[in-house]
Amino acid sequence: MRYFVLDTTELTMRENLVVDCVLQAMCNKEIAEHLNITINTVKRHLITIFDKVGCSSRLELFHMRHDVAHRMEIEALQRQIVGLKEQIQLSDLAGSNSRTQ
Repeated sequence: MRYFVLDTTELTMRENLVVDCVLQAMCNKEIAEHLNITINTVKRHLITIFDKVGCSSRLELFHMRHDVAHRMEIEALQRQIVGLKEQIQLSDLAGSNSRTQ
């Protein structure tokens, strides 16, 4: 299984806007109209984006963004689980201390 890393911190604000448009399934013409730029500028942005994030197609870009979002959700859930376990341990500790007194 291939894992993707989508680091958009290297992208300019405009490149991030192009990525957002791609993820909304806009074609180059729609992106150009939406961002008020030429189709050639859209194509240049896409080439730069693909190079910076290490992908070669819109579909791969979509999967990379999806994988990153999914991993972030999993990490957030794992942090919540750790926090709940700590609360349970503290609660158990407090309960055992009150019984021994």
